[in-house]
Amino acid sequence: MGKYINPPNRIETEGRPLPSIYNATFKYYERQLQKGEGLFALGDRGSFSFCVLIRDEEEFLEFFRQYESGRLLKLNFFAGTEELVKIALAD
Repeated sequence: MGKYINPPNRIETEGRPLPSIYNATFKYYERQLQKGEGLFALGDRGSFSFCVLIRDEEEFLEFFRQYESGRLLKLNFFAGTEELVKIALAD
């Protein structure tokens, strides 16, 4: 599921952190994006980290459920540049 970029921490230098709000929705984060940006989630499973382009409500909810269930130790959202979106979609 999802389109990923590597290395995952690239989003921290090339993206823009979005406020972490526990009950925020996909629509909330989508409204925070500027033209050309994509919504990315930076997650930590303990044994590895990942950065995924979140393209719809279903993907957003899937990763949020994984966080709530404890399968993800950390989940942060970022606005990624148009270039990062292109990279993620190229895979």
